[in-house]
Amino acid sequence: MEITTSSSVREASKTYYPTDELIQNVFGSINRHFDIKEQDTLNLSNIFPKKTDKKKLNVLLLSTTFSASKSNNKDKENTRKSTSEYSLLKIQEHLKKTRPDVSTVIVRLAELSFSPCEGNYSKEKNLCSWPCQITLRKSEDQLSVIYYSLVDWADVVIVATPIRYGQPSALYYKMVERLTCVHNQLTLNDASLIVDKVAAFVITGGQDNVQQVAGQMLLFWSELGFTFAGHSYVGWSRGWNNEKMGTNYDEMTHNAEYETDLLRLVNDALEMKDRLDRAPLSTTRIHPTSHSEYVVESYLESQNKGVTHKKKPHVLMVEEKIVKETTSGARYFEGRQHQCTKSDIQSNTLKMFNLDGKHIAVINDEGKIRAFDGICTHARVQFDDGPLGKDSMDGRNIIFCNAHSAEFDCKDGKIRNQKYFEQKYSCRLDNLTEYKVIEDKSGTLFVEC
Repeated sequence: MEITTSSSVREASKTYYPTDELIQNVFGSINRHFDIKEQDTLNLSNIFPKKTDKKKLNVLLLSTTFSASKSNNKDKENTRKSTSEYSLLKIQEHLKKTRPDVSTVIVRLAELSFSPCEGNYSKEKNLCSWPCQITLRKSEDQLSVIYYSLVDWADVVIVATPIRYGQPSALYYKMVERLTCVHNQLTLNDASLIVDKVAAFVITGGQDNVQQVAGQMLLFWSELGFTFAGHSYVGWSRGWNNEKMGTNYDEMTHNAEYETDLLRLVNDALEMKDRLDRAPLSTTRIHPTSHSEYVVESYLESQNKGVTHKKKPHVLMVEEKIVKETTSGARYFEGRQHQCTKSDIQSNTLKMFNLDGKHIAVINDEGKIRAFDGICTHARVQFDDGPLGKDSMDGRNIIFCNAHSAEFDCKDGKIRNQKYFEQKYSCRLDNLTEYKVIEDKSGTLFVEC
C-alpha cells in the first residue's frame, strides 16, 4: 500500500459511520494496519489523496491476488512473483512518468482484514443496506477502504486478478459479495452509488479462460454502474497445454506486446473518463448519500450550473390493476394510473411515491394526510407500503422501519427510539423531513417537495 498524506476528508466521510467514535475506531484500525503514525489525522486521506483540482483524476489499482500480501512475502527467497501485481506496478510507473495530473493508489485485498458477506439480501432485501451493516457493527472490518475508494475517491478503477480454476481469485469473490450493498441501492432506491466512473481489468494466469473471466467481471461491474472503454481488459495466459509456471512470470515481464496492451488499457480508460466528464451519462439517478459532500456539490454545480431549485407541488399518481380476460378465457392484469385522492390512502396506512426521483412516504394518520421522507435515516432503507406501526406504550401510530426497527412520530417525523440506536448501533438518527400536502378542489393530492 502506498501511503500519501493529504488534508482531512474525515468530515466528508461521515456518510459511512454515524458517530465520531465509530469513525475513530474504523479509521484507527485501518491506520494501525497500514502503519500510519498516530500523530497523523485518523482518516482515509492518509491513503487516498483528496481531490482538490477537478481536472485531476484518481486511479485505483486493485490487486486481488494473495501473493501480493506483505505477510505472505516475508520469505523473500521463496516468494512467488505475481503477474497481476507486476501489471499494476507497471501501470502505476507509466502514469507517474506520463500523467502528472493523475493520482494512483494500489490497494491489495490480501492486506485488508474483512469479514465475508452474511447473506442478508437472501433474507430480506431491505436488510442489505448502505453502508454495509458489517462495517457499521465491526470497527475492525477494513472493507471500508474498498467502499471509500470505489464510491468516493476513484475516477477510474483497474482490477487485476489471477485465473484460479478458470475463475477470478477467491479474494475477488469475497470482496464482490460484500459489494451487494452497493448494487442493492438500484433495487431499494432506483439510484446508483457509482456515477460516471470507468473500470478496466487485468487478467493473468497459467490457465486459459481469459474471456470467460472478463465476461463475468464486465457483467458485475456494469451492474454496479461502471462504464468501459472499447479496450476494457487485457489478458495473459499460456493455455492449458503450455502452462510452464516456472517461467511464466519472466516470459510475461519480457513480452513487449503484453506491455503495449497494458498501457493501451489504462490510456483508453482515462480517455473514456475524459469523455464522461465532457458529456456525463448520469443525471437524476445519483444516490443521495453516495459521495462525499464536496463531490456531490461539484457534481450538482456541473449539472445545474448554480441554479437553485424551488419546491414545487407534485401530483400523486396511484396505479390500479384491472382484471381483464382474453377471447380464450385467460385472465390477466392491466395496470392503469389515476390521480391520487384521500380515499386511495386507507386510514392508518403508509403509501410510497416516487416524485422526480425523490422517495416520499404519504400517510393517513387517523384521517390526517401527511408526507415525509420515504427513506429511513439510519441505513437509508425505503419504508414499506402497508399499515402504520403502533407504539407499544401508548398505542399511537408510528412510521416503522422493518429493517432495523426505527420508529418515527406520525405527527412531526421525529425519531421515537433514539436510545435504542445509541445503545445497539452507537449512532443517533435524524428526524424525517416533512413535506406540505395540498388537496385541490377535486380532491387530488399534491406534495410540495
